Amino acid sequence: MSGTELSLPNDCPPTSSRPPAGTYYRLVGGHLRVGESVPAEDWTLPLRKRKGECAERADRYDVCECFAHSIFADANDLMEGRKTSSWARGKAIAQVELWHDMGRIEPTYADLGSSHHEWWPSPLDLIPQAVVMQDKT
Repeated sequence: MSGTELSLPNDCPPTSSRPPAGTYYRLVGGHLRVGESVPAEDWTLPLRKRKGECAERADRYDVCECFAHSIFADANDLMEGRKTSSWARGKAIAQVELWHDMGRIEPTYADLGSSHHEWWPSPLDLIPQAVVMQDKT
């Protein structure tokens, strides 16, 4: 499926989701340095990744979370999470501004911190402007 053919599963995003508004944070490639822009490949939807929970699912095109990016409302969650997760330790942290016309978000559980949200971009192939605020640890 190409980006233009991709469509969300039924009831996705959830009716409890809301438009984003403000600053959010995301783990990105560890090769990136403070001040660098985050490249498009760091915004690959989970259903299109070669590794991860969605990549291993035959039904990934029917799973709402596979169409969402993982973002955090509090950068401290990611900074603290990198202290306990070897996977996260190898990542940089980027800051991104999301606005009401850029999709929907919903708070969801994540081991790395309580400010985790799923973000369903609109359009699905939207690549937001994001800048690295902290190198990998």
